[in-house]
Amino acid sequence: MNGQLSSAEFVFSRRVMFAILVALAVGVSACGSGTEDAGAPPPPPGAAATPPPGADLAPVPSDDAEGAMVASTATWDRTRNGVHVIMTFDPARNAFLGTAANTTQERLCGVQVAIVLEDGTALDPSPKLNLAVGDTAKVEVPAGGAKVQGWSARPQIAPCGFGG
Repeated sequence: MNGQLSSAEFVFSRRVMFAILVALAVGVSACGSGTEDAGAPPPPPGAAATPPPGADLAPVPSDDAEGAMVASTATWDRTRNGVHVIMTFDPARNAFLGTAANTTQERLCGVQVAIVLEDGTALDPSPKLNLAVGDTAKVEVPAGGAKVQGWSARPQIAPCGFGG
């Protein structure tokens, strides 16, 4: 053992790190929604939780499962965590270009779009931006010379008021 990771171990460790970061981002964004009623009693055990007003009750489409990928020539057009992401890969610029739009009734802070390539490589996410209700902003994620075949885009959100 020389203390270095093999390429398979490196790819696996990057996938694990990305999964942890996505889970953390989703958990943090769920905690900071500000829609909870602090004075309301908790529901009785076994009772179904009532979603807050305006919550999206539609099921997540099966093509937007965590591992969903699109071809390098395809357009990513999906909404997740209240952010509508439309992205395409531009081979001439060697970058993913598109938009992120706030579809919620609340301000979204620290919004970033992360790109994961088919081989498990997670590219550096787009710069953070804040989106007011209904706002849309341009997003760019450089591919950094990576070979792009299949890929997916994931919006990440930070809680407002914590550097977002």
